[in-house]
Amino acid sequence: MSKEGLGATILLKDEAANPSGSFKARRAALSVFDAWEKGYQGVIAATSGNYGAAVAAMAAKLGLKCIILQECYDSHFVGQPEILEKQRHCEALGAEVISMTVGPELFYEDLKLLEETGYYNASLYVPAAIAGIESLGWEIAAQTRHMGIAPAAVVITHAGGGNLTGTARGLK
Repeated sequence: MSKEGLGATILLKDEAANPSGSFKARRAALSVFDAWEKGYQGVIAATSGNYGAAVAAMAAKLGLKCIILQECYDSHFVGQPEILEKQRHCEALGAEVISMTVGPELFYEDLKLLEETGYYNASLYVPAAIAGIESLGWEIAAQTRHMGIAPAAVVITHAGGGNLTGTARGLK
């Protein structure tokens, strides 16, 4: 559409095509695989939505038990429809969901359950989960190298920052 030499090659990577419909499937895949490989019987994750669905999907794939602690309600115990939908998604995948209100007790309950069950901590910030998000950068680098090009720029959502920094580390 542009004059010779003035165009750009624009490549898109659709993370919604991941098994749980989110880029968080990358974190969950490596984290849950690490649990499976180390012989854990189950995984636990604290979340407000997408990550819980990703962990539940990966745990179901590998036959691990899964407990999701999910911030479903505000301080007035009003449920947020999009988060309640993620709760149903997790349950449909066989996860036990503990619905909570938004607040610091989420992490207290998470730590308490980890101690009680002996399950793997599949939090967003364990090393395997961090490596999972780096895989996006690895893929971009490998796929563009295979095409004989190097990206001049990569545009990515910031989210909570992990997506951005993980992709950058993977590219590096």
